Amino acid sequence: MNLLMDASTIVELVREGKVRYLMDAKTTPIAKYECMNAFWKESRIFKRFPAEKALELLAVLVEAFSVLEVVEPDDGRVMEIALKESIPVYDALYIAAALEADAALVTEDQKLRSVAEKYVKVMQRSDLGKTSVLRD
Repeated sequence: MNLLMDASTIVELVREGKVRYLMDAKTTPIAKYECMNAFWKESRIFKRFPAEKALELLAVLVEAFSVLEVVEPDDGRVMEIALKESIPVYDALYIAAALEADAALVTEDQKLRSVAEKYVKVMQRSDLGKTSVLRD
């Protein structure tokens, strides 16, 4: 089964040290920067950990992105989904990329999940150990 991971899932997998689930997975061109922003926000805005921890997570993230395939969907399709569903282009990008890659979308974002299920199979990271292609 093809899997396309959004940033919310990648952040959690990196934080939990479960990057093995990213092997053979796909994502979008902006996902790395969304993940970096999440680590920055947790460090600087929410003060959950020091800058050094954010840099450690970044190193793991960069390594993870060396095995992720980046899918760049058709811009028109992205905009059509965003307009039709009244969702941000960033969210529509994940849906369009999953469609293009013939992949299930893995996201922790409930709002994205509810819209995406109209277009593609949707999963969350807790489902990953249950798939036939990925095992703990």
